[in-house]
Amino acid sequence: MSENIPKTLKVRKLRMLIVDDSNEAVDVIKLFLKKMGVNDVQYTIDGEAAWTVLNRDYVTNDHRYDLVLVDWNMPGLKGIDLLKRMRKSERFKETPFIMVTADGGAESVKEALEAGVSSYLLKPVTAEKLTKKISAVLKLA
Repeated sequence: MSENIPKTLKVRKLRMLIVDDSNEAVDVIKLFLKKMGVNDVQYTIDGEAAWTVLNRDYVTNDHRYDLVLVDWNMPGLKGIDLLKRMRKSERFKETPFIMVTADGGAESVKEALEAGVSSYLLKPVTAEKLTKKISAVLKLA
């Protein structure tokens, strides 16, 4: 992986949550985020675990995530269902949410947009695409 990693995200300290059942996908995203200067990264393997983490960190530590990056297809609570749950919650309805998926079909994109996704990122993830999406969603550029 000799990609040139943009430094765009070093603007401020960010706290992110990755939700994906693929260890490889999590490792790639974490690597890119670390190279961009984001060190506070948590991850879970499915939507239900993410919901637990979001609520636990909100209540016990008053920690809010600046962004969640979520895979669509996971066992249990899928990414789209986590998105819908978050948008119905007073706590998380404004939390920036990027759907990270291999499914770029028009119906899936439409469903995610209607559910309130902040952005949509197709796999495979590259450092450039990830930086561009995060910068746009968090208005860092």
